[in-house]
Parts: sequence; structure tokens; C-alpha cells
Amino acid sequence: MVNQITVEEAKAHLERGAAIFLDVREKEEIEFVSVKPFTWIPMAELAARKNELPNDKEIICICRSGSRSGGASEYLCANGFRAVNMRGGLLEWGRKIDPKVRPYVYYYAGNKIMIKEL
Repeated sequence: MVNQITVEEAKAHLERGAAIFLDVREKEEIEFVSVKPFTWIPMAELAARKNELPNDKEIICICRSGSRSGGASEYLCANGFRAVNMRGGLLEWGRKIDPKVRPYVYYYAGNKIMIKEL
């Protein structure tokens, strides 16, 4: 079972300096919208790059809706990290914390990721 926190809890943890955001989205999504500061490791690279993450802070995994980040937090916990999933992802962050974080959908056109603002 994945440990989850709300966007309000995530904001409080970040403000106290007790955690970092790990964004596991793709480059095109990061370029469209992001919440700073964050560490960026795309989901497909997480296993190979997990050693870049701190062991002394909670890792709040984020993505667009909370699905990919749920898998990332589960993987990191299984590998000894203190990781949690931010429930609702950036869609929820934009609704409750910062309206400048614009909602979007993504889709593939061939092997290119396309972003459409909602």
C-alpha cells in the first residue's frame, strides 16, 4: 500500500524543509508546468538514478494526477527511501494550492508527447 499525503500536507512538509518534491513526469510535461523547487527524474529512469535522491528527507513523489507518482513512491519505499505519493498530483495542487499550475492532459502522437491545457 502506497503512503499518501494531501497537497496541503505536502506544502507544509516542503515549507518546513522536511521533504523534497520528486517529479517523475516526462520532459514535455515539465516544460508545460511545474512546481518549484523539485528534483526531476522521469519514471523510466528512476531505477537507474535512485542514488541521486537524499536519504535524510522525505521524498514526495509527484506527477500530473498521482498515478505514476504512486508507483514511484512504492518503488522507492521498497528500496529503503522515505517516500510518499501526493494524492491528486499537480491537478489537485492547482485546484487547492496554486491556480497558476494549469491543468492539462497529455497524449502520444507517434512517439512524441503532446500537451493540451484543459
